[in-house]
Amino acid sequence: MPEFDEGSVRDIIVEDLTASFNEASADRSLLLPIAGSVELLDEFGVMANDVAASMAWRYTGRHDVRFLGFEPTGRTVVVEGVTIVTGSPDRPELTRLIDWHSVLVQIGAAYGGHPVTDVPEDVAEAELARLVELGELPNGLTKDRMGELYPDDGS
Repeated sequence: MPEFDEGSVRDIIVEDLTASFNEASADRSLLLPIAGSVELLDEFGVMANDVAASMAWRYTGRHDVRFLGFEPTGRTVVVEGVTIVTGSPDRPELTRLIDWHSVLVQIGAAYGGHPVTDVPEDVAEAELARLVELGELPNGLTKDRMGELYPDDGS
């Protein structure tokens, strides 16, 4: 990474994330427009070679706007990802890799657990009822659909 120094990579990433999540943009189709804060994850620092530099980050905000058709939940949302920086310091090109599944789980739009096997039926029924009552199953996922997805016949 001869052209970028660690400080400039950090600055570029923070500026990009702040603008992408906070500021008005003509294309909001793939970003979650929430006010929040950026934390650069220093466990690995800036990773770089002669072609690109990258750094992991975490963005924390509140789900207070409609997103992908889901009404605001008011929940704190933690968005995690990695930004890869290429190009040159005066014209950086950025690629963001974002864990959108975990965001959807946090706002109740997707299920984030793992199927459990060999659970007594009464325990499974009680847990499913609890999740439905809390609204923690994704929209449209019903007990019948769960049975179709995870049949009890060993298949």
